[in-house]
Amino acid sequence: SERGNAAYIRQEKNFDLYERDGLYYYAAVTGFDEKTAYVRFFDQEEAALPFDKLFTVEEAVKELQCFANYSGKGNYFPAVIDSRSAERVNVHYDEDPSITEELKVSQLRFAVR
Repeated sequence: SERGNAAYIRQEKNFDLYERDGLYYYAAVTGFDEKTAYVRFFDQEEAALPFDKLFTVEEAVKELQCFANYSGKGNYFPAVIDSRSAERVNVHYDEDPSITEELKVSQLRFAVR
């Protein structure tokens, strides 16, 4: 798998494991060495993580359970991504598929299924 390759994971933004709650958040890779990526999360918290705790946006969308920030008010609910661009996504919510929203990618959280 390419996931263990430092050059592969060195992307501007990834979804990375946030140790405080076990979810994956949008973060920037600030550096890396042979086995570890150094990341900065939205709240400026920094972490050193093994590569298997980082997912590119593509991987997160395909492999993890999505939670979206409903109405941008900090409440996250299970959601499905219907479409996306580099920085925005269109989602519908599992509980009521008729509820759809366009959100920034940073307004998503992911969990291992």
